[in-house]
Amino acid sequence: MRFQHCAEPPAASRALTSALTIALAYFFGGLLPLVPYFCVGEGEGSLYEALYVSIGVMAVALFTFGYVKTGVVVGWEGRRCVRKAVFGGIQMVVVGGAAAGAAMALVKAFDVAADGARSSSLKE
Repeated sequence: MRFQHCAEPPAASRALTSALTIALAYFFGGLLPLVPYFCVGEGEGSLYEALYVSIGVMAVALFTFGYVKTGVVVGWEGRRCVRKAVFGGIQMVVVGGAAAGAAMALVKAFDVAADGARSSSLKE
């Protein structure tokens, strides 16, 4: 941390606080994109509508997290700091979006493999 962000490493006495903060952030970060699915109604296309809203919520949350994280690390004063914070937000959206896309592709691949195994066992 000292070389990349010019910041001192956190004190060992803050380990519990850091662990709880990270755990809560992961919990709410995972729950937030699921909220649109709880709010959709019955009907044709409502599931896809919830998917698109969920993607938007995820993008806004990732950008906000990346912006704030970079702003806290590099500071808030000056155009250069704001530019770095915006770049940090965009970078977080790209990396988080790639991770979410990879997870969806992996689930789809497992689903196709499971369907193939199921259909071959039915033929026997």
